Amino acid sequence: MREETFEVFLEDQVYPVPERYPRASNHFSYIAAYRKAPISAITHIAHIRDQEITDNPRPSIDQLIRQDYSKLKLFHVEKPEKISRVENDQSGVRGARYSSLSQIRQADSLSQIDYKG
Repeated sequence: MREETFEVFLEDQVYPVPERYPRASNHFSYIAAYRKAPISAITHIAHIRDQEITDNPRPSIDQLIRQDYSKLKLFHVEKPEKISRVENDQSGVRGARYSSLSQIRQADSLSQIDYKG
């Protein structure tokens, strides 16, 4: 997650995803925030309250989107919870990964998490 996206996730309790991205159509209950270098770790999790598709995002979200996407899916989350860092002990992390909340809570590093799909 880019730092700008992470700030919106924390402050506005929203995670924006272009509707055409595959993760916009998947069903999941929580979002784990993996933060890019120099942090390189999952640091927060949040339960998804609801979601909506919009073509008129708030200005703070619109600034995050560098390309012209016609629609965004906004995941509205409960207040993100800071967790013990799950460190990146692997090479680069790209795209969404799916796992269980219990595995993320128990892991010290990404290699300890089994991913689905």
